[in-house]
Amino acid sequence: MKTIAILFLSSLGIIGNCADIFVDNVKGSAKGNGKDQPFININQAVTIAKPGDRVVIANTGKPYTHSISVRHKNGLPGNPIIFEGNGALITGLKAIAADKWEAKGNNVFFFKHPYHGALNPYLVHDGKPVPVVKKLKDLTPGKHIWRHEGVYVIPPQGQTMKTWKLSGTLLASGFAVHNSNYITCRNLRSHYFSNDGFNIHGNCRGLYFENIESASNGDDGFSIHEDVGAVVQGGHFHHNNYGIQDVNASRSVFTGVLVENNRIDGAHFAGGYHSLVDSIVRNNRRVQVKVSVGMVKHLGFAKNNPMAESVVFLKNLYIKGGEAGLRVMRDTKVSMSHCIISGSEMGINVAKNATCHLTASVIADSSKHAVFCVSGGNLTMWHDVIGSGQITIDGKNYNASDWSQLEASSPGFKGNILKKPVFDQNGFVLKNPAPLATVYRKRVISIGPDKAGIEILKTMFK
Repeated sequence: MKTIAILFLSSLGIIGNCADIFVDNVKGSAKGNGKDQPFININQAVTIAKPGDRVVIANTGKPYTHSISVRHKNGLPGNPIIFEGNGALITGLKAIAADKWEAKGNNVFFFKHPYHGALNPYLVHDGKPVPVVKKLKDLTPGKHIWRHEGVYVIPPQGQTMKTWKLSGTLLASGFAVHNSNYITCRNLRSHYFSNDGFNIHGNCRGLYFENIESASNGDDGFSIHEDVGAVVQGGHFHHNNYGIQDVNASRSVFTGVLVENNRIDGAHFAGGYHSLVDSIVRNNRRVQVKVSVGMVKHLGFAKNNPMAESVVFLKNLYIKGGEAGLRVMRDTKVSMSHCIISGSEMGINVAKNATCHLTASVIADSSKHAVFCVSGGNLTMWHDVIGSGQITIDGKNYNASDWSQLEASSPGFKGNILKKPVFDQNGFVLKNPAPLATVYRKRVISIGPDKAGIEILKTMFK
């Protein structure tokens, strides 16, 4: 039996000769072997990697100026292909030489670099994005517009294209995976790509990401599509269009991530099922967490396939700022528990035919609506604290004086507290109402993140 077991494990690739493949963009060579002579390009290592191998990327302090493309590469369960980033940075930002700019008259210069689809390329000067205009006729000194054929720019007053040194987000995506399974990526940073920092497409499962960072990309920090399943433990997604955007029939699990300062939304889930726990989502311009239906027809799924609906689980989150904390759109389902939403114009917005269950959570300091549930929306609130902001449910406004009537007449509302909470100096640990708990059927229900959850958030709240 022992011999049979060993043969079986060997056939799965769980027992075998696994290797470290080394990449170094300073000491490496295009003619390297990945062993005593490192490769200079990470994709050289991708080409030879097999299940159980570890691609070791040296952090030389010098960015790797190329994308990583993992296509049709498979590890095995318990024996993935591992990318160990060691904190190294991959970047899509490249300097544009002055002689590459074509004069178009009226001090307008053009650089031919076409783009299509979801790409959102832009220019950078001295580490900062160059301001953008929406139409070519609106172009003024110091601004640019990137059209499908390329980018147009007018240098600032007193500058020429030789003195005003520009770089562009000339590569599409950073760590890109397509139709590959059982891939692990750790400790890698991805900046300044015109599309996504981490971009995964096709039919993928067994993808695991740990301690990654994705910033200043044209579209998403992290995005999975189609029929992809991924786990992310530890991540920082900032200054992208969307911090996280998972769509179609994708499945994702995020723990311990910080999603902040993105140009549109923090986390957007559109189809599939997703979990976001022990995390902070803050100061993204529009919505912090948005849930909408996904497009699955192109995957061969029926239109009413459950994977199109979006089911999202949220727990122990600190959500702050923006136009809305949580937006639950039509035909989607969200369960949120032990979370805090603070300082958003609208705390929670529930659309028609959407389902949102809010449990032991807090909505505080909303400048407009704390809760806004339209007619036909399905909202359940158990043992929550609601601070400032209007409460509108099915077209009717509620306040503290008539909230008890709502709870008495509706089984979907029980044990809630309508009182403005006070936070500690960090802005998220609740001080009152005291005690922050309600009793339901002789059981004490604590409100807000538990002690372990608070300690997790403290490590991220900087």
